[in-house]
Amino acid sequence: MQQRTILLTILFALLLFAQPNAQAQTTYYVYLPLVQRAPPAGQTLEQYQIAQAVLAIVNTQRASASPACAPLTMNEKLTLAAQRESQDMALNNFFSHTNPDPSRATLTLRVNATGYAWQSLAENIAAGYSSASSVMQGWMTSDGHRTNLLNCTYTEIGIGYYYQADDQPLPSGGGPYYHYWTQVFGQPR
Repeated sequence: MQQRTILLTILFALLLFAQPNAQAQTTYYVYLPLVQRAPPAGQTLEQYQIAQAVLAIVNTQRASASPACAPLTMNEKLTLAAQRESQDMALNNFFSHTNPDPSRATLTLRVNATGYAWQSLAENIAAGYSSASSVMQGWMTSDGHRTNLLNCTYTEIGIGYYYQADDQPLPSGGGPYYHYWTQVFGQPR
């Protein structure tokens, strides 16, 4: 990225100081890279982009619900809690709202650890879905998950995604899932 910026700066400087032919009118076009927001702590750029795709679908669903709900905004602390849970499920080979690590066993412990001040919370998890659209379809066809998604009380969300290439079947059966998803919904205090 830094090399590209240096190259573009040099190119721009050369274009500024170039002496165009007096008989021809020259137009110069300089294309600069788009500035993209850095992903929140705990997420790679790819995970962040996937979370943004999920958020767009969530907000489309909320807008078309009856009654319609305001769009959710992404919260970095909720995202950190969601990302950690998705990663924990993948790396520690479990699929549950209850994390086997006692310090992260419950949703409230996971969210409190990020410093998020909340009035109400909810969580959706999923595994095995390979895209934002497929996981959202799964959540929208499940009554409990759909209820969380369309609950107008929640104003913020965190979305976590983790891919485990060498995923193993769960000890309790099921899997391997490879793709692990978490949504954490919050109403701030």
